[in-house]
Amino acid sequence: MKTIFIILFSVTLFAQYPYPDSLLLKDGRSYPCLISGISELYVEIIYSQGRKEQTNLQAVEHIYLEGKGIIYTAVNGFKNDPELFESYLSTRMKVYESQQVSEPDEENLNVSGFDYAGKTDNCSPKNKWSFGVLLIPYYSGVVYTIEGQSTYPPYEPYIYSSAVNQINMEAQLAYALLNEISLTLDVTYTASYYERRQENHVRNQNGYEYDNGSLSKSDLTLLDFTLGIKYYFKNIMPEQVRVYAVAGLGKQFAFAEEKYEQLFQDPSPIIISEDNGEEFIEDSNSPFYFNLGFGAEYFFNESLSLTSNIRFFYSTFEAKYNSRQITEFETYTTSNELKESDFITRVGLGLNFYF
Repeated sequence: MKTIFIILFSVTLFAQYPYPDSLLLKDGRSYPCLISGISELYVEIIYSQGRKEQTNLQAVEHIYLEGKGIIYTAVNGFKNDPELFESYLSTRMKVYESQQVSEPDEENLNVSGFDYAGKTDNCSPKNKWSFGVLLIPYYSGVVYTIEGQSTYPPYEPYIYSSAVNQINMEAQLAYALLNEISLTLDVTYTASYYERRQENHVRNQNGYEYDNGSLSKSDLTLLDFTLGIKYYFKNIMPEQVRVYAVAGLGKQFAFAEEKYEQLFQDPSPIIISEDNGEEFIEDSNSPFYFNLGFGAEYFFNESLSLTSNIRFFYSTFEAKYNSRQITEFETYTTSNELKESDFITRVGLGLNFYF
């Protein structure tokens, strides 16, 4: 009578919660499950969206069977002969199978235990490719530019850098070489446009008239490519969460368009200015760099994850700016060589799609 009551109670509970048992591995991870079979060598379970797995008892710390309590420990072995549980498990499995629409795929679980999304530690993921979109709400980068030159001696150019917290998007394509190691390609696109027109007009009672002004335009596009590697750590977080470290090498490519024009100069400009401003801006904003960082992914299922990371970049570049200004009486030339190294931080949050 007691056995019948336990089975009926288990069936009622199972209808509300399909994983009433638990399996504790020796590495400390615990998994709610439905035990479908037990022998002296292994235990068969159903867990996490109906996946069927089999694990060697060498990897198990203890087994909890609903209605029976802890039936196995690594220290003392089985509480009773495993064959005594067969009738109990058989009755429960009939209830389970009657509620299933389709049978899940089966995989073997080795003694290392579970990995994320039901995969084993020693096999590659089912979905080797992934595509991610990352929002970069924080980026401590630097943009270099040139302000319009003075129209009076000594004609020094205004070269300056500005620290910017750019909010942009980053795309990542990844391929899993192993379950723990993936190769990545990151691409980032940023564009900015600036235009300023300034005019001065003077008129007085003596008939004197004077007009001057300037027109400045600046267009800067940045395209960033990074080849990297991502390593997933084992057994740190629950099965839905994977912690990883990243490293990469890359280069940013800049495409600049600069225009500075003096207005109202008739019949000809007072000063003729020539420079390699566009080339300088492109070189100074096209650094080589490498990065290190870490992050984590939370898997909703085998095809979709939420990811967040922080990366630290070291970048370096060289650029040379040359200019020449010609007046009626003299020619003035300048040359500025710039060598810079920067440390940059990027924080990102986004989604990964596995296929």
